[in-house]
Amino acid sequence: MWRNFGMTTASIVSITFVLIIFGIISLLVLNVEEIVHESGEKLQKIVVFLDDGLTEDQIQNLGKNFQNMEGVTKVDYTSKDQALEDMKDRLKGDEYILEGLPNNPLPVSFTLHLKNLDNGYRVAKQSEKMDGVYKVQYYNDLVNRMLKVYQGVRYGGAGIITVLFIISMVLIHNTIRIALQNRSKEIQIMRYVGANNYYIRGPFLVEGILFGLFAGLLATLVLFFAYQFVFNRFNPQLINVLGIGLFSPDRSLSLDLAIILASLGMGIGYLGSIISVTRHLDV
Repeated sequence: MWRNFGMTTASIVSITFVLIIFGIISLLVLNVEEIVHESGEKLQKIVVFLDDGLTEDQIQNLGKNFQNMEGVTKVDYTSKDQALEDMKDRLKGDEYILEGLPNNPLPVSFTLHLKNLDNGYRVAKQSEKMDGVYKVQYYNDLVNRMLKVYQGVRYGGAGIITVLFIISMVLIHNTIRIALQNRSKEIQIMRYVGANNYYIRGPFLVEGILFGLFAGLLATLVLFFAYQFVFNRFNPQLINVLGIGLFSPDRSLSLDLAIILASLGMGIGYLGSIISVTRHLDV
């Protein structure tokens, strides 16, 4: 490794770059998945507003119909008075906006809690068709966009990682090939004195594994400190705006990253080495 320091450095840097990209995409997917999941729980409901003037019997019948819908797990009722109180809570400090109203303009509503997001569009359409329903509030477009972003991050990241993985394999392959050429005389002598295949191939395979190990540890350090900076910089804003935070960069996360990246790096190094050894070393 020291004799071919330039190629060794290039191989370790290339694997490190692949692992950093892998780590960035993994952390991105992890956080996007968490945001989608937590947001999905908040959006996993439909608010159905009713027409004014409905009788208590009509309201109760609608509530029963909502409860019997497939995909609905729970139904909450909000009266006009409760809706006004909720509005005042949301307008804390600006309650004067509601003062002087001749009557309560807010409608009676039912909140339908969904079993999962897939049921949302169908339940919303069924609710719209019911007599006495004034309006249905469901953020279907927002949910779909969030799911598309999540899928895009996953598939796009997988494509990028695949390309970088191939580049790393090529660099390791070339590094081991140069090492084989530089040690051709030593290998020839070992053959003459009866060294077996494993004895000759072993050091080159260990070399590839060490490439990956060093790269994995280096990538872990870079990712941990970079993620810690991003967390400290953006997490407070996300909590204030969305009410959802990023994963905390604690010791557990750093340990998981180190194990995953080191293992993946050693796997890449081993594969690159064994391909090169098999192709260029006739033992």
